Amino acid sequence: MIPTTRSKRETDFDAGIFDEPFILFGDSRRHVDPKFGLMQFGPFSLPGQPRSLSQIRVGIIGSATLVSDMQLWLTQCANPIYNDGGQPHGAPYFPGFNSSHPFYCSIFTNPSLNVVLKEAELKKLLLAPNFDERVTKIVKFYSDALQVLAGREPQPDVVICCLPQEVVDTCVVDRKKPRKNKWWKKFGRRKKEDQFDLFLPSVEPSEEEELLEHSNLRRGLKGAAMFHNFPIQIVWPKTIAQRNSTATGKSTQDAATRAWNLMTALYYKAGGTPWRADGLDESTCYVGVSFFHDATEQSLVRTSMAQTFSASGHGYVLRGSAFEWNSEENGNSPHLDKNSATQLLRDAIALYTKQNGGASPSRVVVHKSSKYWQEELAGFKEALTDIPNYDLVAFDSSGSLQLVRSGLYAPLRGTYVKLGIQKFLLYTVGYTPFLKTYQGPRIPMPLQVIEHYGDTPWSELLAEVLCLTKMNWNSANFASSDPITLAFSKKVGEILSELAVEITPRPEYRFYM
Repeated sequence: MIPTTRSKRETDFDAGIFDEPFILFGDSRRHVDPKFGLMQFGPFSLPGQPRSLSQIRVGIIGSATLVSDMQLWLTQCANPIYNDGGQPHGAPYFPGFNSSHPFYCSIFTNPSLNVVLKEAELKKLLLAPNFDERVTKIVKFYSDALQVLAGREPQPDVVICCLPQEVVDTCVVDRKKPRKNKWWKKFGRRKKEDQFDLFLPSVEPSEEEELLEHSNLRRGLKGAAMFHNFPIQIVWPKTIAQRNSTATGKSTQDAATRAWNLMTALYYKAGGTPWRADGLDESTCYVGVSFFHDATEQSLVRTSMAQTFSASGHGYVLRGSAFEWNSEENGNSPHLDKNSATQLLRDAIALYTKQNGGASPSRVVVHKSSKYWQEELAGFKEALTDIPNYDLVAFDSSGSLQLVRSGLYAPLRGTYVKLGIQKFLLYTVGYTPFLKTYQGPRIPMPLQVIEHYGDTPWSELLAEVLCLTKMNWNSANFASSDPITLAFSKKVGEILSELAVEITPRPEYRFYM
């Protein structure tokens, strides 16, 4: 029997699809896709204004073989790189990175910008039987090379750290540690099925480290590079393979896609702006609040962190205060007391204001991956006293709720489900009409909005979140699953955890990506 009236317990259910957000490129021309936007219009610039970069000085650290391979790969990236054309939208050819259309920017390499590591010395370091000792020695080996570059003139704008396969094999994963993580079983199964490479990035080992949770090589290198004031790009041999298969296994992506990702990351890390989000308020400050373990303190200590972004694409990182958090007593998600919450957000707003010519934001949006405790809420609101408008949003990505779409394809990216006054599902990944496919390996999981405090209409708030998923300049991918305020929080926290308290972290986001 179908009831004729709504139950009082019935959810206020609604659903729909947001249009795909545009992003801005050269002369503020618009497109929905990073690759095609760059291909047609070049990196972002205002109408009639030059691009932010015309040349990138690239330093290279690695063995003699890898330095030569990297130089050859950069030379090849200056020209068009084609693939089989099987995915014309999702994996187009690479047009070439040079001083002509579309990038209007060239790569400058020179032996004076390189440091060649002695392979015999490298092999000695890898003989250390203890995993942590090997990693520490390798990080110092590369840090010493970065120090050499820091003493040269001119200095590189960005440094590529090439990791030999022996380092990847022995310093990325401690295979003697117990694998209790649920993802390890999946890793083992994929390894046997020769599918593991499908789930790894083409440029950096960040996703593999997330999957296994046993490596600190990446964050150690990033921390060392920050100490020497260099943004770095970590490259594995498979990234610069001349073909799509090597002696070390299948490459994760075709050569054209690898070129797109590498050159986009280099452009951003050298200080350029590949693209900007379209439709975001220029006077809004976006803040992602998260927490990380302090590696130099006891296990109960957490440190707060704020990642601040402007609509123009400038990103900054702020390390907050350390505090004790007992997860057994208080739960796994750390929370701030009122004073700490107030200070963290005030500092984030002050950093935004300083980096934007002294202009204070007219609106502040705070994103957090757990619910707000009352003290946190009170502290954040106190910090926002002089801000005309604000929105405090909490997310959850546990995947407990999903939307089933009839047919063979996953739900469309941009699909939303309204579950209540403050609760929503938003598919930031899914079938993408422009790409004519869903590119993920598994069933897409929606992002859940579980709390919202503020006055912005929910429809505008969700559309804004979808737009913020297109602000990842570490690759030329169509979009990320999380908004940029939260997408790299774990990686950024890991890098900050390697820095001693007395060292002031670089605020620029490009040092962490």
